[in-house]
Amino acid sequence: MIDAMHIKGEMKPRTYRKRAHRDYLALVKNRKSTAKKIRKAIGKQLGYLARNLGHIERMLAAGKALLPRHYQGQGQTPVESGAKLDISVVNGWTCLEVLSFDSYNEATKLTEMIERYKFRTGNYPKRVLADKIYRNRDNLAYCKERRIRLSGPALGRPKREE
Repeated sequence: MIDAMHIKGEMKPRTYRKRAHRDYLALVKNRKSTAKKIRKAIGKQLGYLARNLGHIERMLAAGKALLPRHYQGQGQTPVESGAKLDISVVNGWTCLEVLSFDSYNEATKLTEMIERYKFRTGNYPKRVLADKIYRNRDNLAYCKERRIRLSGPALGRPKREE
């Protein structure tokens, strides 16, 4: 942002970006980093950040402005946030299987959900309607062993005529 607001011909504020990068690499390249070294490195990085934010505030107060594209930052990539939940619907009844605010791969929970269904009803389901993410080799093999039909598109690339 400092580079974006800087006008050629004026004195550019010091950013210490090379020194900050060098300090970061010095910590990361160590095989063993003690808590003291990590705290010191974090303190240095926060110092560099505070210095740069101070420069940005002074530049904005002086009437310099950012372009609208600079306000967006990293928000351009779609990211899921909030709770992830897996549900099962049986005869019109909905059961909450998994509720988590942590990121996880939903496909790893399919076997647990099927086993919970068996515990509730006493038998395995005849078929499972699931998204594409659930159709991996492990889940397909698991369902095949138990004669469960796992619906969805086939693994791999789509065929040429599709």
